[in-house]
Amino acid sequence: LVVKGAPDRVMPRCTSCRRDGKPCPMEEQTRREITAIGEDMAARALRVLALAYKPLAASEDWRTADGLVLAGLVGMQDPPRPEVPQALNRCRRAGVAVVMITGDHPRTAAAIAREIGLLDGGRLVTGMELDAMDDPDLDAVVDEIRVCARALPRHKLRLVRSLQRRGHVVAMAGDGVNDAPAVQQADIGLAMGRCGTDLTKGVADMVIADDNFATIVRGIEEGRAVYANIRTAVAYLLYTNAGDLVLMLTASVLGLPLPLVPIQLLWINLSGDSLPALAIMADPPVPGQMRRPPRPKGENLLAGGLGRRIVTRGTLIGLAGFAAYRLGLARWGVGAARTMALASLGTSQFLHLFDPAIQGDAAGRCPPNKYKAAAGVAGLGMILASVYVPGLRGVFQTVPLSWRQWLPVLATAGVVPFLGRALEPGAAGPPGRKK
Repeated sequence: LVVKGAPDRVMPRCTSCRRDGKPCPMEEQTRREITAIGEDMAARALRVLALAYKPLAASEDWRTADGLVLAGLVGMQDPPRPEVPQALNRCRRAGVAVVMITGDHPRTAAAIAREIGLLDGGRLVTGMELDAMDDPDLDAVVDEIRVCARALPRHKLRLVRSLQRRGHVVAMAGDGVNDAPAVQQADIGLAMGRCGTDLTKGVADMVIADDNFATIVRGIEEGRAVYANIRTAVAYLLYTNAGDLVLMLTASVLGLPLPLVPIQLLWINLSGDSLPALAIMADPPVPGQMRRPPRPKGENLLAGGLGRRIVTRGTLIGLAGFAAYRLGLARWGVGAARTMALASLGTSQFLHLFDPAIQGDAAGRCPPNKYKAAAGVAGLGMILASVYVPGLRGVFQTVPLSWRQWLPVLATAGVVPFLGRALEPGAAGPPGRKK
C-alpha cells in the first residue's frame, strides 16, 4: 500500500518512519520534528505532501490499514504568474475584492497570498473555522476574508452565498469538480478553459481560455467599457430625438408652420443618429475607468443624473433649432427657415458627438475613435449635401444657405454645449459602490 496526502492527515496513521533505508519507530520527538519541517516548507509557499507505505497481507483490507511507514515529505511549488500582483492592484483600484479559496495548508495559502499582496489587511480562515460559524456569524465577517484554506466544496458554496446575502455581485472562478457548486451558485461563474473539467465548464457562464487571472481583470475592464458605451449611445440618441421633439412641439404650440417636413426628419435621424450611435459602441475604455467602484446591483440605465441630463440637453437642442427656425421664418421665409432648423439640429448633433463632457470621463478626457470621427463627418456632410447639392435640394425641400443665414445657425447650436455644462454642474457617470 502506497499513500500520499496532506501531512496532517497521513502522519497520524504512521507509526514508523524510514531512516537509513529502513523503517524506524516514530517517537513523539521525531513526529514533532517532521511536523515542524512540513510547517516550514508550507511557510515557503510549497504544497506539501506526505508519502507513506505499508506491506499488506493478501487478507488485509487496505482501506482500514494503519501502522504506515512515513517515507518522507515532498514540497511542490506552483508559483503565481508574474502579472497577478498587478492585476490584484487593478482590482483594488476598481473596488473589486478578491478572495482566494484553496484546499492548501493555511501556511501555504498565507505565504502565496502575501507573495501576491492579497492578504494585506485581510483575514485568513480555514474550512474548520467556517464550520464553526453559523450563517449570521459568517455574514458578519465575510467582507474581511481574503483567504480560505483547507476549503471543501461546501465551504466554497457557503462563502459565495454569504457574499450574495451581503448584496455583493459574486464571480467565482474554478477548474475542478469540487468548484462546480460554487461556480453555479455565483452571479458570474467562470471556468478554466485549459485545465477545467467538463462539469465546471458546463455550469459556468464564461470560460477563460488561457486560465489567467489577469484575463478576468481585462474582462472586467472591457465589460465596463461596453456598458459605458451603451449608456453613451442611448443618451446620445435620446438627446437628439428629444431635441427633434421639442422643436416640433414648440412650433406646433405657437401655431407656426412645421419646422421640418417628414423627409427632413428622416434625413436628420439617418445622418445624425444611426451612424454616430453605432460608432460610439467602438469607443475604447476611457482613462481611469478601472479606478471607479462598481455600479450598484440593479441600477437602471439612466442612473447618475443621466435622465435629467437627457431632458436638459434635449430641450436645449430643440430650443436652439427653434431659435434658428424662428429667425429664418421672420427674415427669409419658410423654406430657408426649415433649412436653418435642419442645419441647426445637424450641427448640434455633431458638437454633442465630440463633447468631452458627454463622451469622455469625469475629467473630460475623450479617447480617440476613428469610427466616431468618420460618422460625425459623414453625418455633417449628409446635411450639407442636402442643402447645397442641386439634385438633393428638391428631394429634401431645402434652399442654399448664405453665410448670413449660417451665423444664427452656428450661434444657436454652438451655445448649447456651454449652456448644458452650466446647467449640469458636476454631472458625471453613474454612482458606484464597493464590491
